[in-house]
Amino acid sequence: MRGRPPAPAPSVISRAVAEPWARTSHPEVNYMDTTTATETWIRTQDYHMHSNWSDGEGDLYAVLARCRALGLKRFAIADHVEYGHHSDVSPRWSEYRKAVAEVQARAADQGIEMLLGIETGVDSDGNLLAPDEIVHEVDFVICSVHTVRGVPEGLEARDEAAYWQAAREQIEAAIRCEHVDIIGHIEAYLPSEVVRTRGETFDGRRAVEREIAAVHFPLDWYKKIAGLAREHGVAVEIHGMSATPRVEAIRLLRDAGAKVSIGSDGHRLSDIGRVDHAVHVAHALGLTTDDFFVPARREK
Repeated sequence: MRGRPPAPAPSVISRAVAEPWARTSHPEVNYMDTTTATETWIRTQDYHMHSNWSDGEGDLYAVLARCRALGLKRFAIADHVEYGHHSDVSPRWSEYRKAVAEVQARAADQGIEMLLGIETGVDSDGNLLAPDEIVHEVDFVICSVHTVRGVPEGLEARDEAAYWQAAREQIEAAIRCEHVDIIGHIEAYLPSEVVRTRGETFDGRRAVEREIAAVHFPLDWYKKIAGLAREHGVAVEIHGMSATPRVEAIRLLRDAGAKVSIGSDGHRLSDIGRVDHAVHVAHALGLTTDDFFVPARREK
């Protein structure tokens, strides 16, 4: 894992305002009226967002402008680099990398540090679905399961338990992968026909995913994930857009010494910086900056 965790001393600063959907989805979180320095620190960064080079809404300059307006001090673009993904930027990597460098220079002029990550996947054997030269160039790698690979077509409908076992094994393989730094949206944006057919709205799909996670991503499995993540130096993302993983799962990660990371996964400009779940979980569990993985610029 490549990173550096700054560590400000906790103190009470200001009032935390919870998103209504977060309050509804997570009644177990105690949304207090005070915010510690750690929680304020969380709101100055976001390490998972997308530009219109892949499937995001805004161009790189618009993303920077949004981050500056939010008061972010550090952020990262993590566009898709994944074989077979509809928004894979790797065929245009040279052009893309040049565009990112120009915006990074603009960000530095504004006192903002902009990092470059990628979001990719692994195959059923745990091999990254991204070119090696790109993996070695970027500052960090997010690995997310967008497709359960190596399973027969229609397995979810025929044998739900076997399908989600394969999904869990793919996540475990990603953690063991040498170049992975972060596991993205572990309980969200699940590759599921059930989610797509039952969830008619964004919030509806997230509700179906919570049902699936409760059954097929049990807390006993998270104990295994926590141990693997600690052993391999891989963080689990606190995913802003879906307000996942569950607080109990994050507690298990923390107690095992595994790291978590901060990421909105904003595709729309208005969703960049949506890290409320990380803020409120930090409050509920008393997380400090030492509990977070903070990506660092790769030495070129």
